[in-house]
Amino acid sequence: MLPGIENTYRNIRYSLEENKDFGLANDFFVGEMEAKRRQLKWWRRWLLSVPAAYKIFSNYGTSPLRVFLWLSLLTFLNAYHLWDYSIYANESLIEINISEVNISSFDSFETLMNSIKINVEGIRGVLTYSIQTLTLQKDKLEIFDNLPKNSPVYLINTLYAVIGPIIIALFAVSIRTRIKRN
Repeated sequence: MLPGIENTYRNIRYSLEENKDFGLANDFFVGEMEAKRRQLKWWRRWLLSVPAAYKIFSNYGTSPLRVFLWLSLLTFLNAYHLWDYSIYANESLIEINISEVNISSFDSFETLMNSIKINVEGIRGVLTYSIQTLTLQKDKLEIFDNLPKNSPVYLINTLYAVIGPIIIALFAVSIRTRIKRN
């Protein structure tokens, strides 16, 4: 039954595209992809397949906001992992001077907040390096040059360097679909 529905949606989509009704054709494309995905076994339907990833990351190329949120999440996750395994973990990004804090009063919260110093340069450097990794920029910041070659940073960079361009391509496809639809 589902292959028949998939074929019907595809035929309707083709005829709508021929009549230049791309908005409605896009809705039938989503229905066609859903019918195709529902033919898979449950674990492939939700986890280990290209249609599942396409649905999760971009709702079949129809949601630029969803792709942008995934790209932002990956950027921050990459930055966190890089910070966690890098020289910045040793040079703490947040320093607290506890000697100035009196724990016995609520006014000490303000003193505590004033005593926290955030290493903005370190955070900015890790975020910049993360964006450079996700966008495959060749000339990156030199903040990880002194790490040993067997450091987890290189594995993390490779993983995100593969995922990043795919998500960026999905973002471009979803913007193209949005423009074409309107």
